[in-house]
Amino acid sequence: MVGGRRPDMMADKRQILVCINCRSRKKKCDKSLPSCGYCIQKRLKCAYSRNTPPRQDEPFSTPERNEGTVSQQANLPLVLDMILSGPKSLEISVHAEVNRLIRSTGQFVDDITARYFKDVHLFIPVIARSRFHNGLINLGAPPSADLSILLLCMCLITPDPERRSPSSSSKTSQHVMYLSTRSIFAQLQAMMSPSLSFIQAGLLLAIYEYVHGQTDRGLATISNSARMAYAARIHTLNVNLRHEERASNSLQPEEREALNTWWALIIWERTMMLEVVTQDQPLVTTVRPEQAALPAEPDLIDQGDPTISNTPVPNNPHEVNVGGFGRLAQAIMIVDQILKAFSICDVAARLSTLHNINTSLQSFLEVVVKQHSGKPSSYCSSVVIAIRSLFSLHGHIIQWTSAGIAEGDRHVYNNDSFAAIRTGIAMTLDIAEWHEARPLHMGLILPPNYAYLLRATLSHTEHNSFFEDQNKAQESKKCLERSLAQFGRLWGTAA
Repeated sequence: MVGGRRPDMMADKRQILVCINCRSRKKKCDKSLPSCGYCIQKRLKCAYSRNTPPRQDEPFSTPERNEGTVSQQANLPLVLDMILSGPKSLEISVHAEVNRLIRSTGQFVDDITARYFKDVHLFIPVIARSRFHNGLINLGAPPSADLSILLLCMCLITPDPERRSPSSSSKTSQHVMYLSTRSIFAQLQAMMSPSLSFIQAGLLLAIYEYVHGQTDRGLATISNSARMAYAARIHTLNVNLRHEERASNSLQPEEREALNTWWALIIWERTMMLEVVTQDQPLVTTVRPEQAALPAEPDLIDQGDPTISNTPVPNNPHEVNVGGFGRLAQAIMIVDQILKAFSICDVAARLSTLHNINTSLQSFLEVVVKQHSGKPSSYCSSVVIAIRSLFSLHGHIIQWTSAGIAEGDRHVYNNDSFAAIRTGIAMTLDIAEWHEARPLHMGLILPPNYAYLLRATLSHTEHNSFFEDQNKAQESKKCLERSLAQFGRLWGTAA
């Protein structure tokens, strides 16, 4: 006893002064009363709790950095035990499992979200940072189940920099992480109505599969997410906005987020369709360019900007007031035309249509390359998809010119297509050489579709028709292979 009080009681009093919000963020609390500085700044309700040592089941506690236990920790069907216990128990169980899986990778939530919004968000700007963080910090209560699975998908698609040169054991842990994420996602889909966060989780899961070479599975996942988006009615923002609403930028923040999510589904469904074996399968998402509103840019998803976001898709690609994600939306509309042209039965009509699309595609590519100006930015994805579309379009023309085309016309088509592919090869090599020489501190700036452009370009280096100098062809091949390996290190895939 000290002064009539036991020492453990004095320790308990000191432990009480730890804000729940700061503890969940793993940040230092200034312990001010009645509200700490962070909660006052963020306009949150401040409450204090004992700063007890973290338990194994405590949300977002200190991670365990034991690589060998990852496979043992992953328990795929764990959510099923809580299905019949009501929504609150479901939220707790999903949150606890997400926390456990993240701990097993040796990462912290703050690190994951910081890397996601710094790198991946540049190319997939669908999640409003403020809404996401406010949902995670909910006065000490666990976040909703859809927000927890979204966090897990963000972790999955944002590899830890320390593990971007994976050993055999960490490769296994990443695969276990994927299987666990997919299992929880499938179970939640059977139990929940589709929400914006859950659709976004499906989008990220599909892109992870695409990045890791599983294009058919990724396409199936994104088609599933698109159907959930229809059920949640988020597609209506793209279709039903009147022109004056688009021009006045009258959308609320949550509506801009939903609009961007719908655009991302359109973009990535068509991006994946370029790579699958069966390209004549129907698309789930639809959009009419004359009515569509362009998405908001990555740094504007929370507040918007009337000079850039939510304007109609311009028919003229020379429109200068369009950001990187808007350019990607324009590029994917050209991809949509190409995919539709592939289904034209008459060969001559198909080739004529593709020739006309090529004119628009090359004009668009010229504009976006000038706007990109050789610097890493959100324009990278639109440049990559435009070059990849050029390869797909002209590869198709070369393949089909032998059927039903007169000799003179065939010669013209082939000359134009070979020249276009050579241009695309040269542009890809310029991109690969730039990335090879870039400073290491610049972080993850390779868009998710870049690997497929590299592989398509590598396939063209095997044909003598595109290189007169075979030494140059071999040098180009080695450069592309190095860039592909760099992509694998940054995105956590096998090169």
